[in-house]
Amino acid sequence: VGDQMALSRLLVRYPAAQAEMHSATGDWDLAIAAYSRAITDQTTDAYLLTKRAEAYIATGHWELAKADWLRVIDSQPNQLQRAFDVFRGAEQWEHAAVLGHRLIQQQPDWPSWRWMSIPTIQAIAGNRDAYADSCDRMLQQFADSKDAADAERTTKVCLLLPNVIDLSKLPTDRFTRSLDNGTTDATHRAWFWGTRALLAYRQGNATAMIDYI
Repeated sequence: VGDQMALSRLLVRYPAAQAEMHSATGDWDLAIAAYSRAITDQTTDAYLLTKRAEAYIATGHWELAKADWLRVIDSQPNQLQRAFDVFRGAEQWEHAAVLGHRLIQQQPDWPSWRWMSIPTIQAIAGNRDAYADSCDRMLQQFADSKDAADAERTTKVCLLLPNVIDLSKLPTDRFTRSLDNGTTDATHRAWFWGTRALLAYRQGNATAMIDYI
């Protein structure tokens, strides 16, 4: 009994430890309350903030979880990818779209296959403005690339939502030419034809779309 009372007093004195105990047992509301006693407006401890965010997520408080993650990112920008992965993995598309927009500003030199996920999530979230901005950034980023795969990925991403990107701006020749002259490698061939079909669809050419599928 004495040991239990001593432990209880210790946990009251150290709310972070109390929060850890509640988290371990899945008592999320109690964990949030204890973390909130340990966290102040000045707190920059990434571990405490991410643990409270985890508790918020477990109870469905996504806005509060994002707010804690943004505090982490402000002090540790290298945690942005981790935060994005958390919300993307949970299919919280609106929150992932916001974090993804920051991510491509932070990582503009990503290869095209990594860029693709950000505007795709923005399209799913229905955030047309962020989607349009990401497409424009991708067009600029890969404007000088000679890689047909970069051109195909950029084109595909920019076709996800209708009437957002001017079709004349798309680098379609760079990948359609490789299909026409038979130089597309087997790894990319199906992807290239699929994107060409989507392009035909956006152009209103249903006959060509069917031919390309």
